[in-house]
Amino acid sequence: MLSTRSLIIGIACGLFVLSFAPMVQAQGRSLEEGPIVRRQLLFRSNRVEIAPSLGHTLNDSYRRTLYLNVAANYHLTNTFSLGVNVGWGALHYNTNLMDEIEASSPAVARTLDFAEPTLLGHFHLSYVPFYGKFNILEETTVNYDFHLIGGLSGALMSSDVADLDGFKFGPALGAGFRFFLGGDTAITIDLVDHLFSYSPVARPGVQAESSFSHQVMVSLGVSFFVTGELRVSR
Repeated sequence: MLSTRSLIIGIACGLFVLSFAPMVQAQGRSLEEGPIVRRQLLFRSNRVEIAPSLGHTLNDSYRRTLYLNVAANYHLTNTFSLGVNVGWGALHYNTNLMDEIEASSPAVARTLDFAEPTLLGHFHLSYVPFYGKFNILEETTVNYDFHLIGGLSGALMSSDVADLDGFKFGPALGAGFRFFLGGDTAITIDLVDHLFSYSPVARPGVQAESSFSHQVMVSLGVSFFVTGELRVSR
């Protein structure tokens, strides 16, 4: 079976390749063959977007987390935006590794304390390298965009052990898609890596050691563009 790390690398490579596909296609066309882009729909430009979503971590060692997220983005142009995303860790549960520890060494498992994220979020700048549309059953046209995310992440860790508690900070990097259902709504899919130093677990009598780690979260939600109207370029 594929490991979680292999899955993450595969998704990231796929998104990277997709980001260059339109450029390669455009280079293979002459000016006569290429379509003239006019009357372009400006889904994002000068609009505020509110996006609730469900998030789930992918690469945890001992405990995974299900998040209730909400994001707010202000789109400066149709390409660039500033935003913030905050997620509440609503549910924590064991990974397969932790289930194995509890089954094979229950006495050891009872002594473990975990750093569980109560809040996880990031401030970010988003860039849309390409967007387009496709048809479903030759009847319905769906507009989409592919966006890149970069910024500062923060997490509030909760634990019974003081060494595991507190705020953690670091960079955030990610990518995602929007699939527009109309002028004011879209389905969003994001994959964001929150990088910061922390210790996920501690045992009595052993000092917890922090290390630089990845909190990779995939999220699925709905975007609502609550200000401004869908405009059309000249």
